[in-house]
Amino acid sequence: MAEAILTSAPRRPISVWLLVLAVSAITILFTVSLVRYLWVFVFHFTQMPNLLMASVGLVWRAMLVSAFLATTRGVFCRRNWGRWLGVLVVVAFAAFSLFGPDTTIYKNDAERAGGHLGRIIIFPALLAWWAYALAFSQKSKAYFSS
Repeated sequence: MAEAILTSAPRRPISVWLLVLAVSAITILFTVSLVRYLWVFVFHFTQMPNLLMASVGLVWRAMLVSAFLATTRGVFCRRNWGRWLGVLVVVAFAAFSLFGPDTTIYKNDAERAGGHLGRIIIFPALLAWWAYALAFSQKSKAYFSS
């Protein structure tokens, strides 16, 4: 009985659960986007001015959905490549937060300073901590190596 407990697989770390939840939410959003785009593509096929670009958009959305599904499956099923895809997703979150458009409207300079501090320093630092916990922590190494 004691040997069965010792040989059981390690529990999923919180960083893995957070990644699965975040990527699952993004996958659902991209799937809804793909279905809506497919609906427009099928029923307004003859009205599209540039069919090639519409097809590229459809393929791009399908590739994003399949990549996020593969990431979720790889992380959830303890695949080593899933760990590195997860780190890539976290790095992409950080890159988008740093280089993505900032459309926030601030009331004054103090709010603007706090917003920039959070966007440029705090949020990327939290994501770096998440990436470390996902790829290099002892719990994560034990989870993905079993």
